[in-house]
Amino acid sequence: MPSKAEIIRSALIQLLEEHRRDGTLPTSHRFLFYELIVRGVIAKHSEGGTRSDSATDKELTYLREKHIIPWNWIVDETRSLERYTGYPSIRSGLLVKLAFTELDPWKPRRPPLILTESRSLAGALRNLASDYRALLTATNGQCGGFLHTDIAPALRARQRVLYLGDYDLAGNDIEYNTRKVLEEEVGGQLAWERIALTEAQLQAYNLPRITKMDDRFIGDAGVHEAVETEALSQRVITDIVRKALDAMLPEPLAEVLAREQAERDALEAELRGTNLSFVEKEKETVEPELSDALIGIAEDMETAHWLRVCRGKLRRAFKKCGKIASAKEIEELFDRLRDLGVEVEERTSSHIARAIAGKITLESLRIKKGRRPRRRK
Repeated sequence: MPSKAEIIRSALIQLLEEHRRDGTLPTSHRFLFYELIVRGVIAKHSEGGTRSDSATDKELTYLREKHIIPWNWIVDETRSLERYTGYPSIRSGLLVKLAFTELDPWKPRRPPLILTESRSLAGALRNLASDYRALLTATNGQCGGFLHTDIAPALRARQRVLYLGDYDLAGNDIEYNTRKVLEEEVGGQLAWERIALTEAQLQAYNLPRITKMDDRFIGDAGVHEAVETEALSQRVITDIVRKALDAMLPEPLAEVLAREQAERDALEAELRGTNLSFVEKEKETVEPELSDALIGIAEDMETAHWLRVCRGKLRRAFKKCGKIASAKEIEELFDRLRDLGVEVEERTSSHIARAIAGKITLESLRIKKGRRPRRRK
């Protein structure tokens, strides 16, 4: 008779194969956990004081470590690798970026924001959001600063927001607070639509409930039931989001993709010129000069990267002073420093934080005489 661990592993392998056939990989541990509950493989309540999903997590790790399933079939939204590497030449860099440079299918309107409550759900929807060139983020529960510093600056009044969150039977406070803060920050109402979970979905799919604890209440007063979004299968959620995006597109996505590929092919031909093998031979040959238009594209890309680095440094400097700065405050400080001749990229966030706190003057951040800072146009 198979052990409990073997039963869970077998069920996980079957579920992942179904995800592969449905095109819903990568998936998350949370989706698999609920799918096992629905199929009666595991209980939705913990046994012996352990987390209810601990057995699923353990056997999933076993399958990955034994190379029975690929590691990249499961998303991890708690960690990431930042890449700031360069290219042998601007030309080769442009060719690499060309494959990932995409048209905006939402013009003249702004792209919708897919806003999820959990990080794991956002990770499972990343490929879909990328295909539709939409905005995607997760609040990871109740949050404050992130709404002000990152999400709100990317939105405008009346912009569309597709919200996916847990169905809390004690009240959907997270959604209410998130929407309230964002609409106050953008200065108007958002075209907000909750597409999951809804009361109708709970009834239609008979979703399992879990017990949650609200720390704002004393004792057992905060204990209540809720249904997590991942209880609805990934395939169903993906279909719901895709249907909502298709209904909002100004033109079919297939037509945009065809036009995009035509533009990409034409620009690649211009980049490569008559020498189609220049990438392999660039160490041996002198590259012909790029046109002014292509040089402009390269400079714009470099400038955009420089601006992101500088703004990120200023944001970290504010945080070191114990302040969550708005996008406007960051821009105002950035402009003031540039007016004073301060090379922001040459200064550390700790040094800038001292100036923000008033311990040193902003003027003192200028590079001392004798140094040769990197110059920008």
